[in-house]
Amino acid sequence: PLISIYTLILYVYFAKILITSQWPKGLVSHLVLWYSTISVGVIFLISPILQDNPVGRIFKNIFPKIIIPILGMMFVSIGIRINQYGITENRYYVVLLALWVLGIMIYYSLIKNIKNIIVPITLSLAILIAIIGPLSSFSFAIRSQNSRFDKLLLENNMLVDGAIVANTSIRSDSK
Repeated sequence: PLISIYTLILYVYFAKILITSQWPKGLVSHLVLWYSTISVGVIFLISPILQDNPVGRIFKNIFPKIIIPILGMMFVSIGIRINQYGITENRYYVVLLALWVLGIMIYYSLIKNIKNIIVPITLSLAILIAIIGPLSSFSFAIRSQNSRFDKLLLENNMLVDGAIVANTSIRSDSK
């Protein structure tokens, strides 16, 4: 019941955002991410009793479909932040966890006889991707921030033959 009520609150809040066209700064991702992750946990934990519990079965069948638009709003929100400031480790983790939750919710929506082992296996794979190799959070963040830095240097004519040079025509009080 609490998850269902919170879902209604999020839909009302997102309707307000769409009507006013005013996105809150850094709030939407946290509102959705932790709620949706807990929701995956709830469905994971209630799946053994779904045969005996019709309310749980209805929740498992309907809820994953209802949460997908909410996750879409979260992706738009985090996309705005990434566009403004680039990818950082924290934003990488938010996107990765959100993609995992979306994948699990699609799995719950499409598969009738769910296998609980899918949840921990896919979460483990997501964690491995986040910490090892060229797709790790640190590699992504370094590439993103270096790219943004290079772009700023080029825009301000401060990169000449691969070397950083001073540009005295830039005002120090400009944004």
